[in-house]
Amino acid sequence: MATSLAACGDSTSPARPASLSVVAGNLDSALAGEQIVLQVRVNGSDNRPYAGAVVTWTVQQGPGTLSSPTTASGSDGIASNSVTLGGRGGQTTIIATAGGATPAAFTVSTIDPCTVLRSLAPGATTDGTLSSTDCQLLDGSLIDYYEFSLTSQSGVAIAMNAGSFDTWIYLWDGQGNPVGFDDDGGVGTNALLRAILPSGPYILGANSFAPAQTGPYTVQVQQPGIELGDCEVAWTTKGVAVAQQLTTAICPAPDGTVLAADHLLIVLDQGQSLMVNLTSADFAARVAIYNGNGSIQTATNAAGPGAVASVTFAAPAIDLFIVQLGAVGGATGGAYQVTLQ
Repeated sequence: MATSLAACGDSTSPARPASLSVVAGNLDSALAGEQIVLQVRVNGSDNRPYAGAVVTWTVQQGPGTLSSPTTASGSDGIASNSVTLGGRGGQTTIIATAGGATPAAFTVSTIDPCTVLRSLAPGATTDGTLSSTDCQLLDGSLIDYYEFSLTSQSGVAIAMNAGSFDTWIYLWDGQGNPVGFDDDGGVGTNALLRAILPSGPYILGANSFAPAQTGPYTVQVQQPGIELGDCEVAWTTKGVAVAQQLTTAICPAPDGTVLAADHLLIVLDQGQSLMVNLTSADFAARVAIYNGNGSIQTATNAAGPGAVASVTFAAPAIDLFIVQLGAVGGATGGAYQVTLQ
């Protein structure tokens, strides 16, 4: 009888929290400012889910912030919490404990915002916001990255507008090579980058002129056509072959002179070569290449209408170069064809 009573007493002793097991949230990742839900199941000493246990949550390492320091387990033994991530990349370690039960550990990661590439559809307007947790450049300015693709050679106009800060646009090709940039090409302090580009993927950087500027903005990629307007300047790359109409509008040249000519901007790496072929049945073609400071690097004239003005140039250093497309004498207009290889 004594043995039976002892056994009965053991079977009715209260269960206690014995261990915690991870249910959700471990190894998850999100951007800074976003939340990750964390869940543990409290198991009792009777091997059943334990309800009513007070679970204490502690950030052991990293920039995460918990919604609450403690939560209670429900009838299913599950206790939930959430962590708001901080920083620009890196991990946060969180420990969940309940009395003397075996604790549970979580590792969550903040996504490096410099690796995030958002999709941008040509023709659509996309809303964005520069925030203090965005990717930060060496000058302290913040930047968001977008990708878009061109299915054929196109003229594009990339606009970035904001009401609270001075916008800045960067443009790279799909391999990360610089294509162009713009500060105040639009209205006021809004950016507008005009380019003639081959087909392929491109990366747009939505940036600000000054460090640490934040606020909402819109970005847009339009395809208005390839034809340049009077005195309009466009960025371009190697691999472009385009027909244009040279007007007799007098435009400023990089060296300060004025003449009837179109101008294309191109970024070349040190030692990179560029061959420009310009021909017109209406005038004797002339090609000149300037560096970013407005100093002429090389130039050539065609023998007459219908002849090709061809120049090959190797960049002495990485720089912005200006390709001037015009006529011998500088005052004649007409149709022309140009290739950049």
